[in-house]
Amino acid sequence: MPRGSRRAVSEVVASLLLIMVVVVLGALVLTYSFSTFQRSHRTLIEAIMGERLSLKERFTIVDVWLHEGILSIAVYNYGDVDVTISRVYLANESFLAALNAAPTTIPAGRFRWVNVSVDGLIARGSVYRVKVSSERGVTCEVLWRA
Repeated sequence: MPRGSRRAVSEVVASLLLIMVVVVLGALVLTYSFSTFQRSHRTLIEAIMGERLSLKERFTIVDVWLHEGILSIAVYNYGDVDVTISRVYLANESFLAALNAAPTTIPAGRFRWVNVSVDGLIARGSVYRVKVSSERGVTCEVLWRA
């Protein structure tokens, strides 16, 4: 076999190998890009849906009672979606307390009592700011005299 033909075969094989490597790398980059874009698209849709639901979330504090160290807050949901109350904040001039409330779900058009323990935090006759927060971050607050 002439020497020139071997060289031609090795150049063809090298070119084919190079093309195969480029195609495989391109496929890997394409697959990675699709999965990344799909994941970011899904995250964006979930954020938009959560924001949409929080805009439909409307509630108000109807009444506040203190009995034997338990602060009871009547919350009325007048929005279009169910509300889950997750936090209660209590504040006056001298302190701010974030109280963990048991998650309380309030169906649309209904009210529920949210109870939190406030042993030793409340002085009779003082004015407090009672703030209720939902899981989606919507809040409502009232001034209350103990």
